[in-house]
Amino acid sequence: MSSAGQRAGRVLRRGFALTLAANVGNIALNMATGVLAARVLGAGGRGMLAAIQTVPSMVATLSLLGLPAAVSYYSAREPSASREVLTTGLVSALLFSCVGVAAGWIAVGLVFSDQPEVRTAASWYLAFVPLQALQYPAVTVAWGLGRFGTWNVLRLLAPLGWFGVLLWCAERGVSSAATAARLYLYVYAASVPVALVLARRASKGRSRVGLGRAAALVRYGAPSTLASVPSMLNLKLDQVLMAAWLPSKSLGLYAVAVSWSAALGPILAAAGTTVFPALAAGTHAERQEYVGTTMRLGVAASIVGSAALAATTPVFLPLLAGSEFAEAIPGAVILVFAAGVSALNTLAEECLRGVGRPRWTFYGQMAGLPVTAVLLSVLLRRGGLIAAAWVSLISYAATAAVLAWGLSTETDIKIRNLIVPRCSEMLGAWNAIKARISGSRRSEVQPE
Repeated sequence: MSSAGQRAGRVLRRGFALTLAANVGNIALNMATGVLAARVLGAGGRGMLAAIQTVPSMVATLSLLGLPAAVSYYSAREPSASREVLTTGLVSALLFSCVGVAAGWIAVGLVFSDQPEVRTAASWYLAFVPLQALQYPAVTVAWGLGRFGTWNVLRLLAPLGWFGVLLWCAERGVSSAATAARLYLYVYAASVPVALVLARRASKGRSRVGLGRAAALVRYGAPSTLASVPSMLNLKLDQVLMAAWLPSKSLGLYAVAVSWSAALGPILAAAGTTVFPALAAGTHAERQEYVGTTMRLGVAASIVGSAALAATTPVFLPLLAGSEFAEAIPGAVILVFAAGVSALNTLAEECLRGVGRPRWTFYGQMAGLPVTAVLLSVLLRRGGLIAAAWVSLISYAATAAVLAWGLSTETDIKIRNLIVPRCSEMLGAWNAIKARISGSRRSEVQPE
């Protein structure tokens, strides 16, 4: 391998290690906040919190029009102009967020027409839309530039803030979902200036808005946005319909099961987000190598991780969240495997964005959307949590099939070589992890 290739490999390994460490921290935070939310709010309150946050969160993601992904892509390709990319992305995202707030106001009124308390709290929570429009492009510019330290710090701000809110609620005996949601908005707003300052320091060039640059960002982001519509519906439609059709307790049980099942996702996301800058700037041969290795190791990690988490669910879910949530165990086990497939889909989507073919994310999510919509409409009222869990697994599998086809088409890698793990790669990854752990231990005992 050339010296340039070796340097790129070292950067990727370091980036993966930093991202994996941050993702492990994120897993711990998500588990802790899931447990705290369940303990503090109870099943009914947890369901109300999910109802308050679901529609505004969907609107916030859709109104971004894929600009964060576009900012990261063009920052990776043009590092010297990354500050212009960032500034243009921020202004564009903020303008689009105004439309999102208006649309969200209408959607909240329609979904929660007969639940005035939830409707009022969810309407206030729409302030999350412009706040996310300011923070997300600031986070992703560091990602595109390969500044993994800065990027990982920025993306941990929100979960740390939510953890702090729940700790405060637990200490003060606050059990109101509306109060918890409002406090999180305040904390999230406080994190936005921090993200903007760190992003500006990481980027290069002039801070200006370019009309041509804005058009390029939208052209790149639009396919991602189109994919976000079915993606959000695939991920959130079950909770929206449960909020509208079923009691708050049912949604609370389901929300805790979803939170529990999401533990594996950040680990696989570390691989996708780390390899993205290399794919954006790499040659076709380099892209083949990166994509093949990343996907094969992702499949192996998904299988092992899902099986391990599912085996521990019957014991640890009620132990941590409380006996009230024992009813969620069967659905949570199904959702663990669904989340494993979903994490692989996210990994494949990052690879497709990295090779400049984000339209396949739209095709993949559109394959899963009819499955989600039809099965939920038929089964949800009768099957509740279990039905929603099975629908998620089937829908994610349909999306996975299309994404695998897309990756194979765009990279000239056979599908079998994308999904069948290789023993040599798994052994190499395991040895690398052991070596890093051993190196960390040696550094700890190194005399001063």
